[in-house]
Amino acid sequence: MIKATDQNGVPLLKTWRTILSSLHLTFKRRLLLYSLLLSAVPVLMIGLLSSWITSSVVQEESDRSQQTILKQLTFQVDDFLLDLENTSVRLANDQTIKKSLEAGIFQNQLPITMEMMDLLLNAISNTSFGLDISLYYNQYSQIYSSRNGIIRTVEYPYTDIIRQANQLRYGSVVIPPNTYSEMKEMLLVRAIPLNSSNPLGFLIMHLDTLKMKRYLDRISMEGGRKVFIVDDQGTILSSQNNVEPGSKLSPPELLSSIEERAGSADVTVTFDQQEYQVASLRSNVKNWTFVAMTPTDELEAASNKVLLLTWSFVCCLLLASVGASIIGFRKVYRPIQTLASKFDLNPRGDDELQQIDASLVKMTDRNSQLLTKLHEQLPYLKDSLFLQLLRGEVTSREIEMLQLEHKFPSDHSCFSVVVMEIRQSAYERSTYKEEDRVSLLYAMRSVIDEFLQPLQGLYASVVPKSRQIVVLVQTEEPGQGELARLTAVGEQIRERLAGLNVETGIAISSSRPSYATIAESYDEAIRFTDYLWVLGSHSIVHAESLKHSDKQPIHKLAKRKKAILNSLSQNKLDEAREELNAIMAELPASIHQSEAIMGLFSLLIGEIGLLTKERGFDLDNMFEYDVLDYLFGLSSLEEVHSWIAEEVFPKVGNCLDQQYIEHSEKLIPQVLHYIQNNFDSDLSLQNLSGLFGVSASTLSRLFKEETDTNYLEFIIAYRMDRAQVWLSTTDMPIKDIADRLHYTSVQNFTRIFKQVTGTTPGSYRKHKRSQEQTP
Repeated sequence: MIKATDQNGVPLLKTWRTILSSLHLTFKRRLLLYSLLLSAVPVLMIGLLSSWITSSVVQEESDRSQQTILKQLTFQVDDFLLDLENTSVRLANDQTIKKSLEAGIFQNQLPITMEMMDLLLNAISNTSFGLDISLYYNQYSQIYSSRNGIIRTVEYPYTDIIRQANQLRYGSVVIPPNTYSEMKEMLLVRAIPLNSSNPLGFLIMHLDTLKMKRYLDRISMEGGRKVFIVDDQGTILSSQNNVEPGSKLSPPELLSSIEERAGSADVTVTFDQQEYQVASLRSNVKNWTFVAMTPTDELEAASNKVLLLTWSFVCCLLLASVGASIIGFRKVYRPIQTLASKFDLNPRGDDELQQIDASLVKMTDRNSQLLTKLHEQLPYLKDSLFLQLLRGEVTSREIEMLQLEHKFPSDHSCFSVVVMEIRQSAYERSTYKEEDRVSLLYAMRSVIDEFLQPLQGLYASVVPKSRQIVVLVQTEEPGQGELARLTAVGEQIRERLAGLNVETGIAISSSRPSYATIAESYDEAIRFTDYLWVLGSHSIVHAESLKHSDKQPIHKLAKRKKAILNSLSQNKLDEAREELNAIMAELPASIHQSEAIMGLFSLLIGEIGLLTKERGFDLDNMFEYDVLDYLFGLSSLEEVHSWIAEEVFPKVGNCLDQQYIEHSEKLIPQVLHYIQNNFDSDLSLQNLSGLFGVSASTLSRLFKEETDTNYLEFIIAYRMDRAQVWLSTTDMPIKDIADRLHYTSVQNFTRIFKQVTGTTPGSYRKHKRSQEQTP
């Protein structure tokens, strides 16, 4: 154990005691001093701790806020960039674009030029962000712009853009806004075809910076906070503040300073002659950096404001604590003054407490002597002897005294023990106070004694522990007749107790001869009380009632538990309740111990918790209490059944319903995206259901609900559209087209194509070729 010591190695507690002893303070003054210290020191410690926590929380909250803003911005802008890149790649790979770049923009190439224009217009209209597209024809030094039309003479800045693009062989290049005085938008340039050392031309995508700035405008910024998007050269691409896109971060080394200290807990930089706390995040798509800045003086002001409130509260609490300490001291010491007035004390003697202590020592000695005599008399009290009988602690000599003084029957008689246990619901346990339960228990005993008094034979009752009344009954020879009589007596007692509004379970032991076997009978009755939890609080349990129960295999319960979890996972609450009802019906014949049954249900609740956690929910968060604590607080099998069926199952079902709705809104767009990107793969309903982790029937139903189209009809229509494009724009054999679209034979493909278009694939290709050759 580590002990606090001063500089000389003396324990601080001993030093403190030495100081107090040297002051010669009376007990009254020492008590006041301790009270003031105990009230003031913790409050001051709390104040210091609160100040430190406040400063840390303000800093952490600022860091968390900036990271949240950057993650949100990064996700949105990266998604935008991916969409932009995908659009450029798709256009760069398109055969129509390549043909147009090879042919040029001339009057005799009007069909291919018109097809190219339509393709660009479709690409522009299909984007969610809106843009303009230009095509540079490398062989002809021409430009077609979706905004300005055909440009036959290429001038600045396009000449400089093409010069930079000619140095590009792989990927795309982004030209920041305002790089050229005539162009305010951001440009994305990609060679056509992709990765070509001698490109036919270049695809130029024009994006208005206002379209990118909308992502920044969605972010709520307060005070002097700033948010930038900069490239790897320190050029500002977009800003929520009044900073011109295309300008450079100042000073130039600011970006490198931010990137070098990225991820640090407390990074501050100087920007525009002001210090900022900075957080940064790199884009996953481009070499862009997202920067968020918060003025340090705003953080300090917020921290100082919270500190002022904290210490104001601490001061008020300190005053209240000191005042309460003084009031408490007076109330604590007043009984000592009152007690001192009861004794014949010397007013000029030692401290009052010391004089009281001496008097109490004398009183304690006398009380010990009286208590010893009292304990010698206790074994002769009737209730005490009864308890000793139940515990098996009574000697033969004491039994003789029972027979003489309390008129107990001879030792040759037979006895049976009846245990009456109060069965309270969870509501009653939380409603009744402990004092009320004790009063209720003794009121029940009075009713029982009043009922048993006129009956023949020995009837004695005692309360060995809480919620339990034990009756010792003298019986005749063991047999069915005596058991029926005891059962009738138990029913009559229960009727008398009905007026007290309590449920009473009764356990009756077998009848045994002599007093020496009473403890054995009591142990048997206590074991029978475990069955009350299973069989119901209104049951009467005895050895004969348990003989005829055919024990069922426990593995059936495990199967039914598994069936419950399977039904819940499919949100089939009625089936889950049916399996639960079956478990409740089979339990009394399979398991009799309440601990084993509670273990089974706690395991069921735990597995339900795992099921909900896999679906993104926490079972404990569905309730205002701890579910396992509540389960073990239930007093009967009926309560467990009611709670699981009426509270647990509905709450789990509601959460799964909500998850089902959210899942359906996200799943179908993913399926459609997969079909578009993998149209030449196996698109059977069974294959897609396996890929997306749902059943085929569920996927078919969700697809119909979201698209208002049958899944098979959609796939056929989509594949036929692809087939028409290939037939009209390529020389791909019809057999290859059928194979790529996953048809088992050319005949099957031809049959379905004719059903959709009204003509065969070969006729369709000839018709399209004749249309292209017609001037």
